[in-house]
Amino acid sequence: MGATQKQTTGFSIHTWTPTIDVAGGTYTPRGSSHGAFQVSDYRHVIEAMGGFWEARMSVALPMIEIEAWLQDGLNRHVEVYDETETEIFEGFVDEIGIAHAGLTLRLGPVLDVVNAARLRYSTVDTSTSPPTTGVTETTALAQDTASQSRYGLLYKTLSTGGSTAAAAAQVRDAYLAERAKAGSQVSYSGGGGDLLNLDVTVVGYGRRLTFAYRSTTTGLQNLSAKITAILNAEPHGLFSIGQRIATNTLQVGAYEADDPDAWGLLKGLVARGDAALNRYLFGIYEARAAVYEAASTDVLYQLRLGENRNDIYTPSGETVEPWLVRPGRWLRYADFLVGADLSLLQEDPRLAFLETVTFEAPRSVTFAASTTTAFARRLAQMGLSGVGG
Repeated sequence: MGATQKQTTGFSIHTWTPTIDVAGGTYTPRGSSHGAFQVSDYRHVIEAMGGFWEARMSVALPMIEIEAWLQDGLNRHVEVYDETETEIFEGFVDEIGIAHAGLTLRLGPVLDVVNAARLRYSTVDTSTSPPTTGVTETTALAQDTASQSRYGLLYKTLSTGGSTAAAAAQVRDAYLAERAKAGSQVSYSGGGGDLLNLDVTVVGYGRRLTFAYRSTTTGLQNLSAKITAILNAEPHGLFSIGQRIATNTLQVGAYEADDPDAWGLLKGLVARGDAALNRYLFGIYEARAAVYEAASTDVLYQLRLGENRNDIYTPSGETVEPWLVRPGRWLRYADFLVGADLSLLQEDPRLAFLETVTFEAPRSVTFAASTTTAFARRLAQMGLSGVGG
C-alpha cells in the first residue's frame, strides 16, 4: 500500500537511531542511520531561552517504512535541512502519529517517560495516636535500565505526604513501572479509504535538561561557571562538546542540595543577566552546542509592513529566508512611524526583540516579541519574580 502523496516543502530530514550505553553513561545521537526523507507540512519553533524547541512535519512513506518507524522511530535523532543543505533544526523524535483507513495511532511523548525516580516524603510515626508526621526523607533511586537503553535516562523526583519508608518505595516502584515505556493511543473514526500518513514531532535537546543537579561546592562562583557545571552534569554528556559559554563574572552560590531541576536552575541563572544588567540568552542549537551569550544590541533584522510581511531583511537589504530567522535578535519595522517624535516614549515601538520565532512552510514566519528591560534582571538578581502595584 503506497503512501498518500503530499506536496513536499523542499526540506528533508536525516534520521539516526541513537546508541545508548547505560553502563557507560553515554548517549550517541548519531547511531544507526536511516537515511534521508522528504517532508511536508513543516513547522518549527525556536526560543530565545531554549534554542531549538519543537518541530512538526509529515513524512510520506511506504508501509514497510511506517512499520520500521513504529518499531524504533521514537527517540531517533533528527536533523532538518533546506534545499541548500543548511541545517535549520535538530532534535529527537518525541511523538509519532499514523493515520490509515480511519485508524489513528499515536506513540509517545518520549518526554513523558520516567525511567529513574526518587520519592520525597514525610515520615510517619505510627506509635502515637493519632500518627504524627516527622522529617522529610527521600527514597533511594530506582531505575529501569531497559527503558534507559532505549530512551536515555529520564529522571523525576516525586513527592507525597506522610508515608512509611516501605509504602514510599512501593509508590515509587509502581510509578516507575507505569511510566518506563512510551504511551500509545488508538482511535477509529471509520470511513475506510487509502490514507496513510506519518506525522512526526521532534523536540530540541534542551528539553532533556530535566535531570536533578547537585553540587557540594560551597561559596560563590562565576555565573557562567555554574552554567557550565550544570551542563557537564547531564548524565549522558550530551552537552560536553561544542559549548559556547561566554564568561559572566556575576557571583552566584555554588552549593545545590535537594536535587533541583537543571532546567529551572538554568532559567533562573540566565534571567539574572550580568553585573551591568545586560541581558543574556541560552539555547541548544546545531550539534547540541550549548550557547550562552549576551544579547546583541544591534538591529539585525528589518521588516517592511507595507510589503510582504514574511519578507525579512538585513539592515543592508539582503533577504533572510524565513526558516533561517532566529530569536534573540532585534527587529526594526522599517516603514512604521517614519519621522515620528518618540521622545516621550520609554521604548521605541518600531523595535522588537524576538523571543520566539515560529516558521511554517512554505514561507510563513511569525514571532513573539518583547521590549527587554533591565528591571526584570534586577529582580532576578534579588531572588524576586515580580512586583505588584
